[in-house]
Amino acid sequence: MRVELTGKSLIGIQSTGPSSFSDSSEPGQKFGERAWQQLVAVMLEQGLTVQRELFGVSWPADESVPPQQIHYFTGFEPQGGEDRSVFASLDIQQGAFFEYVYIGSPHEIDAGFINAYLTEMPNSGLTPRAGQHVEHYSDDYSPMAEVVSFRILIPVE
Repeated sequence: MRVELTGKSLIGIQSTGPSSFSDSSEPGQKFGERAWQQLVAVMLEQGLTVQRELFGVSWPADESVPPQQIHYFTGFEPQGGEDRSVFASLDIQQGAFFEYVYIGSPHEIDAGFINAYLTEMPNSGLTPRAGQHVEHYSDDYSPMAEVVSFRILIPVE
């Protein structure tokens, strides 16, 4: 489904590592889990609650299609009172996105991304465009649940 996303200003942590499509020995899911663990650790050190909307934002770090390496930003919209000096900042660009809702095991997230990008997006009839790829996690998301749900937003024209 095509959705419009308004721009957002986030604070968080940025890193570079393997994508869900990577041929490297480290799966993209492990890289992503580590990035989220780093963000949560800094948030807790700062006395911030992690029960809030969270965003993962990625963009290619190489010329491969699909990318083998990505830049990955994990973060949230500041609510006031956060020490911004301990976080990086990133603006999510406004635009059109193909929305895919992943519902499944937290251990099979890479398979969800592969399905979103290689099956559902091509079957949608929408035309992909360059831009940020966004994950949106609701404030009640728990990676410890048996079944998780979050939105994968792929930039489209």
